[in-house]
Amino acid sequence: MARTLAARTLKINALVVIGLSLVAVSCAPYAYTARHVYFESIPGLDIYERSGAKGTDRTLFATQDVPIRYRLRTARYALELKTYLSGHEPVVVLRALSPLGATLRIQGSHVGEFDPAILRLQLPDYYPYSFNAEEALGAPLDVAILDAAGAVLGHEILRYKIRSRGIKYGVEGL
Repeated sequence: MARTLAARTLKINALVVIGLSLVAVSCAPYAYTARHVYFESIPGLDIYERSGAKGTDRTLFATQDVPIRYRLRTARYALELKTYLSGHEPVVVLRALSPLGATLRIQGSHVGEFDPAILRLQLPDYYPYSFNAEEALGAPLDVAILDAAGAVLGHEILRYKIRSRGIKYGVEGL
């Protein structure tokens, strides 16, 4: 009886120590549905990069070969769209470039602009605008492309679907 009580006490103490350790280092497991934006095909919209093989980013039931970069070319600009595989919110970053490579302005519903000061740095892979498809509640990506003087160069409406591409999992420190 005394031996059973001592063993039980030891197990309880071990569980308390483990529990306190997890709280002390603030680790918490997570799992969520990874949602991704898939743009509908229209003339001139090309997919120029796709994701790699499944299973490389802690995603169960992962969809592979997901389109992650799109480009819509016109005579006056190229609209580039980049989607991410890492987050659970379906966010797209975008930029518009002139035929000479200058960054153009973008305006539209549910389109946010990152810090314009960064734009002056002319980083090669910088996308100064974002579109949160979840906040748009199904409304298409509807944007106007403007030059530096504010003249409208064009207008684009891109429809999309939000689909699951698997379940992300892991342990995160807080």
